Amino acid sequence: MMETKSSHSRQWKIGRFLLTLTVILLAMAGKLLTSNQAAKKPQVVMGRLVCLDSDAVEAPCAGAMGPWALKTREQKVYRLQAGKVLHTLNREERLRTREFRVTLFEIPGSGEFEITNALLVRGGKIFSFSYFCPVCHITTYTLGPCPCCQDAMEYREKEVGPAE
Repeated sequence: MMETKSSHSRQWKIGRFLLTLTVILLAMAGKLLTSNQAAKKPQVVMGRLVCLDSDAVEAPCAGAMGPWALKTREQKVYRLQAGKVLHTLNREERLRTREFRVTLFEIPGSGEFEITNALLVRGGKIFSFSYFCPVCHITTYTLGPCPCCQDAMEYREKEVGPAE
């Protein structure tokens, strides 16, 4: 009987330790999540794509592969992280030299911004753009073949509203 009380006491202490450890880990995870969310506040800005040189100064884009930035009318420059959306904005001929309204998230510690949404601005109006596969009925927002059948996708624009 003595062994049972000792065993029960030991199990209770281990259980209490594990519960305390779980609470501490959950609190730490909550702080980490909160700090990451605070760092990733979206910014909606309008501007044009520009090329940057090695010193992060605007440079001619002739044949340039990056780095890229978005430059606003107020001359603020947002250095952009490479990704599918930036690739589409850079490579899609129907989008070149147009003004964009983009949603950006700052990447903590990098000085770069990730584009999460992009709209065209043309003639005082805002347009969404997408690619549609008439065979598979799939819509995507980045340049490339249909992810299903690998056929070419149709480019589409739709007026969203007036530019602000």
